[in-house]
Amino acid sequence: MGRGCGGTASSHFFSTGGTCPRTFLTSLVNNVKARLFTTQSSNISSLCDARSDACKQQYHDLIRQYEVLEETTWPSDVPCGFGEDEVTELYRSFRLPCVLTVNAFCDYIDAGGWRMPADLQPLVNCARYSVKHSRV
Repeated sequence: MGRGCGGTASSHFFSTGGTCPRTFLTSLVNNVKARLFTTQSSNISSLCDARSDACKQQYHDLIRQYEVLEETTWPSDVPCGFGEDEVTELYRSFRLPCVLTVNAFCDYIDAGGWRMPADLQPLVNCARYSVKHSRV
């Protein structure tokens, strides 16, 4: 089974939206980084304060959480337990089932990102929906 979208099991993942999961996840991370959030408003002093630092940390945490879903951001030698904390934060945010989501993510890691399990689809769909509807 190839890593591309055409003709693989993953090509059916977003059959209703017409988007390959790999393409979507890369786009999601890039859009969050580029358009959806800033770490500083032009009306805020450049001096660091606790609120500004907390917002920056939330931004970086969200990017890190979404990035673990994108296999191109994984280390070449994926350590045991990689991404589980990030997936845990995401499933809590979206109120998804814990065991199914984490097990599906582990299966996704074990497959080297080549095949996204069906039980991971709700998490990716929630991420997709949250980004789509946060654009104003």
